[in-house]
Amino acid sequence: MPDLVIDLAAIPAGGYRLAIAVPATAFSLESPDVHLSDPVDLQASLQLVGTTVAVRGTITTTVEVPCARCVESAAILLSIPLEVVAVPTDEMPEDEDHELAGSELDLCYYTGEVLDLGTIVRDHLVSAIPFQPLCQPTCRGLCPSCGTNLNREACTCSTEEVDERLAVLKQWQERDSRT
Repeated sequence: MPDLVIDLAAIPAGGYRLAIAVPATAFSLESPDVHLSDPVDLQASLQLVGTTVAVRGTITTTVEVPCARCVESAAILLSIPLEVVAVPTDEMPEDEDHELAGSELDLCYYTGEVLDLGTIVRDHLVSAIPFQPLCQPTCRGLCPSCGTNLNREACTCSTEEVDERLAVLKQWQERDSRT
């Protein structure tokens, strides 16, 4: 992603505005079930102060993932705020057990005179994918007995399922209600 590798020496004193649409194929999300269906739109401003680079903007795209209930494809629009501070790797703490403070959570490091925004954008995309995406808020999912997609058709399976360990209590309740 050469378009997302920024030469820090080229950032003017007043900052730099970046507006770019990166093809979805430029990003690997490391899952065969998850893919980007639209180009990744990056709108950002970069400000260089000494060796520190402040990046602020928005990442927008659409990701296709399997619905957590019915396993059909779900298109999820992602609009991700981007707020990162990048510093040279020589400013990285040497202590391996260094615990991050809240102010360090949006901190990243760069080597040399270039900042790779591609890695930053990819990390933000991966972290923004919902854990349990739904194809629609009212998704009814799959029948646990026969596997029918309940959004498309009804099934004839019994909806009442009694745990065998509690069957005795159910019989007791039915006998008690008759008397």
